[in-house]
Amino acid sequence: MEFTTPRKLNYLVVIPRAGYLEYALSPDVYNGEGSEFATEVGSVPPVVNEWGGFDGLDATNYYGAVGIVGASTFHVQGWLVIESQAVAAETRTVYSNLGTRGWRIATTGTNAGINWGVYDGAGLKTTAAFTVTAGMIGSPIHVCGVLAGGNATLKVNGVTVASVAIASYTANLTPSMMVGRRAVDTSFTAGGLVRAVGGFAGGHYGPSDPEVVAAYNAGLAAKDIAHIAGGTNQQAWSFKSLGSAPSTISPTVGAESLTKNGSPTWVSFP
Repeated sequence: MEFTTPRKLNYLVVIPRAGYLEYALSPDVYNGEGSEFATEVGSVPPVVNEWGGFDGLDATNYYGAVGIVGASTFHVQGWLVIESQAVAAETRTVYSNLGTRGWRIATTGTNAGINWGVYDGAGLKTTAAFTVTAGMIGSPIHVCGVLAGGNATLKVNGVTVASVAIASYTANLTPSMMVGRRAVDTSFTAGGLVRAVGGFAGGHYGPSDPEVVAAYNAGLAAKDIAHIAGGTNQQAWSFKSLGSAPSTISPTVGAESLTKNGSPTWVSFP
């Protein structure tokens, strides 16, 4: 009897998910290798090996009527992508809970810096800006702002990069949280190609350095937000497999959905 080497066989699996179909090649039938996923084709939404997120112009964003308000101890974290630094020197807010009080994560200058700011009794106080290098352009950057122990601390890609003392945090009296871009005045203009990707999360909890590093590593591996559990008012929203800019984004942690404002553009990339 003649024996032949077994061939590598795969079969197609169709996985229905929330109104669309996701296609995956099955594990190899004889050696149990991991699944391989197809790339985006036409209008088929992205599969699990792609980032998803939003970009747009001023007043083009998602907002929560309350969102992550902040307390004397809290954190917020998200992913952003800077596609270009060939822009005018301006401030571009990517995430915020601002009125004349609250907090924000923004890019500064020609998208050359990222800072974390919170209001104390005297106004908005920001950390020194983290310098965005040419090698970071086009790649997801994890940003985490922490307020704990009287200090506002900015962590980028899991590393503490700047901190500033805060005498007394002043929360927003009319809470609303923005994810994307906000319209405030002429310094927050269109352009700049800053995208909010992966997702956004936070809560009334001051995470340790190892917890932030773990969230960065887990999020980078999954191309998604990795929620840091702890404290109260926990919230998280994933942008991963939406496939469009829906009217609302349901939370993965917490109870509040984000509502579309304007016409944000949904983007995906490997």
